[in-house]
Amino acid sequence: MERHEPIPCDTRYTSHVLRPTSLIVEPFTWGRHSYWKAFSSVPTTSFPPDNHPPNHPTTAPDSQRPNSSQQHLTAQKPPTPETAAKMGIGNAINACAHLNNVANARLGLTSLPATKVNLALALALHRAGFIASVHRGGPQPPTPQELAAPPAPATHANAATRRLWLGMKYWNNEPVLRKMTTVTKPKRPIHIKAIDLHRVVRGFASKDGLVKGLQLGECIFLMTDQGMMEGREALSRNMGGIVLCRAR
Repeated sequence: MERHEPIPCDTRYTSHVLRPTSLIVEPFTWGRHSYWKAFSSVPTTSFPPDNHPPNHPTTAPDSQRPNSSQQHLTAQKPPTPETAAKMGIGNAINACAHLNNVANARLGLTSLPATKVNLALALALHRAGFIASVHRGGPQPPTPQELAAPPAPATHANAATRRLWLGMKYWNNEPVLRKMTTVTKPKRPIHIKAIDLHRVVRGFASKDGLVKGLQLGECIFLMTDQGMMEGREALSRNMGGIVLCRAR
């Protein structure tokens, strides 16, 4: 094996420990092939993290460094309508399951968490005629006098205890809202356009086959840009949205 004198390389700086390291490259041969063997010597000088050496390739001047307040402002972006809708789909699915249990138990009054999606769904069900009343109150069931009076304003003190009290509707000892089924999922929201919604309202399935046609006495509820709407109400405005649930 032929040995040559070590060739010292220029001093380099690592980006993690920020200390100089001398690399020694030594050539050697093995058979008919030539190789280079590199090893580093022990660093002799160390720099603190704040005192970077001059002309360091990974060091940026203070004028180019982003300010911490600017990073905080740029990191907080307002959620898009689709993102906000996905965040409320889970609450709406729980509300549908709860209303199914209430219908099976033949209860006259029930409550839901006072969220924006639950309030929009309750008002849409009230407009469609599935429930009798919607009242925003506290953790205790409201009295008849409280139902007739306007609800108390929401404050920081009572925000955690606010509930939506729904009055169920019955006809001939049978619940008007017999069953609610969810169509979309939090990880897979199903969107529908106005053209496909027109087919679904007439009783035909959508072109992609994800939404089946409505049966007699059945309603479909959508999350649109203008709030929660029943399918026929959204179709009258020529709007589509996220198919949330079906009620019959």
